[in-house]
Amino acid sequence: MKAVWEKIQEREGLDRAFDPWRSRDALQNNFATLDGEVLGNWARTQTMDKAKKLGWRGHVQTNEGMRDTLEKMVGLKMVPRL
Repeated sequence: MKAVWEKIQEREGLDRAFDPWRSRDALQNNFATLDGEVLGNWARTQTMDKAKKLGWRGHVQTNEGMRDTLEKMVGLKMVPRL
């Protein structure tokens, strides 16, 4: 996987400062966080009551939020374009 990622970095002109293989900690932190957020246990979902009490009224569909985040990461040259 590392060799493939290096080819993608080269082809897409990605910023190597964001290379998940630059260290064992970086690799573990990147993929553990991703796994936890994307594949996480849906049973952890709670109500938005507390956020609403604090004045948070906005809402973004999950798929739209994920796409927006990935597009921002593309702009930062962290990941290849979608």
